Amino acid sequence: MPGRRQKLPHSPKRAFKAYTPFSLDEIEQIDRWGFAKHIRNRADAVRSLVRKALASEGIRRDAR
Repeated sequence: MPGRRQKLPHSPKRAFKAYTPFSLDEIEQIDRWGFAKHIRNRADAVRSLVRKALASEGIRRDAR
């Protein structure tokens, strides 16, 4: 159904894939940051940045 939101996975074993467009400038910044931090690939860099942003907001990883 168009416009219907996908439910979050209930099991921690299931992954949720988020397809988000980034500008070329944002991709370059992510790539430079990931390279400087010795992060393997862009997807890992994005996940790391999201974890850092959530932690800076006081959201714990195990919080639901």
